[in-house]
Amino acid sequence: MKEKIFQYLLTFTLFIPIFLHLGFYQPYITGKYFWLIFFILISLPLVIFYLPAKKDFWKSRFIQVIILFFIIILAINLFSTDPIKSWWGDWQRMDGLLYFLWWLPFFFGLILAFNKKKQWLKFLRIHQLVVLATIIWSWGQMFNWSVFADEKAGRVFALIGNANFLAHYLLLSFFLSLVLVYFDRRFKSIHFSIAIFSIPAILATQSRAAFLSLAISLFICGVYFIIHFWKKKRLQSIALAFLLIIIILVGINNLSNRFTNYSFTDTTIETRLVAWQSGFIGWQDKPFLGWGRNNFDIPFNKYLDLDIYKGSGTRMWFDKAHNQYVDYLVEGGVIGFLAYLIFLALPFIYLKKIKLKRNASQIRLLLGLGLFANAIFLFFNFDTIVSLLVYFIYLAFIYYLSHRGQKFKIYKSYLRLIISLILFIILAFFLFYKPMLANWQLKNIQIIHHDQNRSMLQIVQSADKISKLAPAYQQDMSLVLMQTIVNDDWNLEEKYIGHNLVSFYAAQASQQHLLNAKLHYLIANNYLALGTLNSSQDDIEKAIGYYQDIIFKLTPDYRPDVIYNLAQAYYQLSWLDEDRAQEYLQIALELLQDNYLRFPEIVETEEKLKLLQSVIEN
Repeated sequence: MKEKIFQYLLTFTLFIPIFLHLGFYQPYITGKYFWLIFFILISLPLVIFYLPAKKDFWKSRFIQVIILFFIIILAINLFSTDPIKSWWGDWQRMDGLLYFLWWLPFFFGLILAFNKKKQWLKFLRIHQLVVLATIIWSWGQMFNWSVFADEKAGRVFALIGNANFLAHYLLLSFFLSLVLVYFDRRFKSIHFSIAIFSIPAILATQSRAAFLSLAISLFICGVYFIIHFWKKKRLQSIALAFLLIIIILVGINNLSNRFTNYSFTDTTIETRLVAWQSGFIGWQDKPFLGWGRNNFDIPFNKYLDLDIYKGSGTRMWFDKAHNQYVDYLVEGGVIGFLAYLIFLALPFIYLKKIKLKRNASQIRLLLGLGLFANAIFLFFNFDTIVSLLVYFIYLAFIYYLSHRGQKFKIYKSYLRLIISLILFIILAFFLFYKPMLANWQLKNIQIIHHDQNRSMLQIVQSADKISKLAPAYQQDMSLVLMQTIVNDDWNLEEKYIGHNLVSFYAAQASQQHLLNAKLHYLIANNYLALGTLNSSQDDIEKAIGYYQDIIFKLTPDYRPDVIYNLAQAYYQLSWLDEDRAQEYLQIALELLQDNYLRFPEIVETEEKLKLLQSVIEN
């Protein structure tokens, strides 16, 4: 009975990709993580209860390497530059170490709960149903079916919320579907159909990384099967080769320009290259232990190449390199980077140990291609909850296939059960209950923003609850508060209260994240807005102080978006100090002129310069 409950609890995690609750702040991320944590938390006592006492289990190199990887990541983050960010992360990504560590008990749960073929078949069939539901939703967005249509046009994202995240999930699931064609012969046609129908959905995401990963992996797969058939069925292998060539030629002619047009001058590629360059320079400051998990933004801002603005002029505040390898190198140093490479290489090594009576070579190949496609994809993107879900299923499944016949001896201990229940209560309260309530309160602030009967008092009360429940997320709250105050029709008194509220919580957040340039930029902008609102020279001067004395220590002096607002601050100051009005206007003008000379390609630089010039002339 306990074993069945264990399996059911872990099976519920498969529904993460289609779980969406709009009551969460950042629902496509946080809601899915809270879903994952809920079921892992409930299954945690069973994971601990079922952990074998037999030494042979713990002698497995597979187990040892995975545990060692998590220990190394844990140890490295003890030396993090911004430990709160490393441990808790933020609600935009929710990949702080305290949430990443949940994948370890998830892995152990899978290998302990599913140790027979029949059990794995049931588990993977349910996974296939979720994949099928995701594909149907993707097709619905592709063809604009009314039930599935969304106001976000172009790239499909299903219920995952991001086109690249969806592409990564479907890419890994595609190869797992092909594996099931051989592993689950009873439903091989269904598995093959799911794999085929997932390809248009992957292409509809317009993810270049997914397309490249899929194209290379499928080419290798095609060559393998041609060689495989050549031994016995030469005519079929020739036909397959011609079919592969035709598909390639027809496919290239019908692909989106996004897939066929690769250039170093492309905005997306150019910004990634600059981000990688900034990260590599920043890594050299902390080569061995890195800056700490989730701290890529610190070296990125410190060593930002301002050529990144010469494209579209978009404000660039990257928190990820959009390259998982660069992320691990910068955030974990050489030690973290090597640990991650070994972690990725581990399942490849164990593919050789998969011994099956039928189709072993095909299963090894397809599992390997799935892992290989994942490795390519991560060169241009990063892991997310949906990709990690499938990746750890890969790990557990490969462990099962390479350790078949291994029997676990359960050590039943009431002491172990009591300890696990105490651990469950503590973790549930601090890592699930309190953060989830805080997240709901932050969502409540957004709801108030759209409510016709909104009240500033409600926002003040919600902010106070968030600060008490989850003080580590005051940066997220400051950002939401700023957006709520700026983008709404509050009266002057309410705006004044709102901006002071932002100042209060952002100041607390800045003490947690001393080197976070984006947060200090928010504080400076808030002082500028507050000073403009109440005609306060003191607040305007505080904003100028932040722009010049703090932000410029953390990011290049002539960052366009910072210069725009610095010039705006001097312009506002000219209205408040008549004696030095011309001096401040001249400073503002010189800042914008210099900015235009540096970045003539950015339309905004010219527009702001002409606007100030017209004001001065009039």
